[in-house]
Amino acid sequence: MNTNENSLIYLPNYWFTSEKVNQENQNHDCMDLCLNGYLYKRQRINKNSINWLCKTSGCNASVTITKDEKISRCVEHKKEIKHELVDEQEMLRIKFNNDWSIFECQMWNHFANDGYPRTNNNLEGYNNKLSNHLSIAHPDIFKAISKFKEEETDASLKYYRAMNNEKPPERRKLNVINDAILNNGRQMLQNNEISIDTYSKYVAMMFDINALSTKKKKVHDDNDDHDDNNQSDDLSSASDIDSDDSELEEFN
Repeated sequence: MNTNENSLIYLPNYWFTSEKVNQENQNHDCMDLCLNGYLYKRQRINKNSINWLCKTSGCNASVTITKDEKISRCVEHKKEIKHELVDEQEMLRIKFNNDWSIFECQMWNHFANDGYPRTNNNLEGYNNKLSNHLSIAHPDIFKAISKFKEEETDASLKYYRAMNNEKPPERRKLNVINDAILNNGRQMLQNNEISIDTYSKYVAMMFDINALSTKKKKVHDDNDDHDDNNQSDDLSSASDIDSDDSELEEFN
């Protein structure tokens, strides 16, 4: 089964033998197309595209998919005809199996990891942080080089400390709390003390704590901005008073 950025999903057509179904090819032999829950059968292979026809009897809806998996033409379904759609849960199950089965389980399953990022997008967070420090998409070359040198020094220092088993910097309190919640829930799940649904609630609690922390930080930042503005107004008023006093002294 294959999927792509257009949410096109190819499902095995079990009219064919399993050997043929498992053979991957650009023409999607032995496959049906699933798009928005509707199933299509392959109708015609063109030079640069493939035409797919709705599998529901009496419906002449069709879609043309280019070789690079883009939709180039689409004929709408007949709404008066009842279609057996693939439900959302089944679509989610298929998409999960398609997206994750291409990687080793150890690469994406962080259930048993301690002290490591628990998502595969931790590098995305680093890239966003680096982008924010550079402030613009195409910074001055000397500023970029200077920043990269700082990052290299920081990474080298962390590596040196890790190799020498030195104590790492203190973690954020929020991360420590989240780890305690996750580890406690995980241990109870492994001991069959709680169900998978209860464990999911423990994980959801972490998101609630993160949201609360983000909200508190925003309120704190807003208060700081408000105080800075008030202080600026006070300074402005004080300077106005001093200016008025000096002008009065000139007339005396």
